[in-house]
Amino acid sequence: IACGYPMTREHALGMRSLNRAAGEARLKGWFGPELNYEQVRLKRCELMDAYIEEHGVEPKPGIRELLRQLHESGKTVALATSKPTVFARVILEEYGVTDCFDLILGCELDGRRGEKIEVMTECLRLLGVTEEQKKCTVMVGDRSYDIRGARACGVRSIAVTYGYAPEG
Repeated sequence: IACGYPMTREHALGMRSLNRAAGEARLKGWFGPELNYEQVRLKRCELMDAYIEEHGVEPKPGIRELLRQLHESGKTVALATSKPTVFARVILEEYGVTDCFDLILGCELDGRRGEKIEVMTECLRLLGVTEEQKKCTVMVGDRSYDIRGARACGVRSIAVTYGYAPEG
C-alpha cells in the first residue's frame, strides 16, 4: 500500500519513468480522480531511495565497459532521463560510472522539466549541440518516450528491449 492506495508491483512498474502528465493520468485511472499524485510521487521516491540503499542497483553486463570506452575515445556521453537528476546521480554513482558522463540531466524534484523532450532539449542546449552535430547524435532508450523525444529533437535513436518498459 502506498499513500493509502493498494499499489502493486505491476502498478509501480506501469508508472515507472512516465512523465508527470502520463503518470498522473494512469494512477487516477487505477485509483480514481481524487488521487493525490504528488503524495504518491514523493512516496515512490522515498521507496526507491530505500530500495537502492538496501539492495543497490546492478547495471546490464558490458555497460560499464561501453561507457568507459566511449568516454576514453573522446565521445560526449550524456544521460537525459525522466528520473529526477539527483536520483539518476545516485544510481550512476552506485554503478561507478559518473565520471564517464559529460552531463547528467533529469527532471527536477518539483516536477519542472518533467517531459522527456524537455530534458533532451535542455541536454542538447547545455552541451552546445549544433544542428550539424545532431546528425551524429544518438539517443539510446527503452521507452517510447525516448524514441519520440529523439525524433522531436532531431536526433537518431536506438531502442533497447532490456530496460523497465512494459512489453510492446
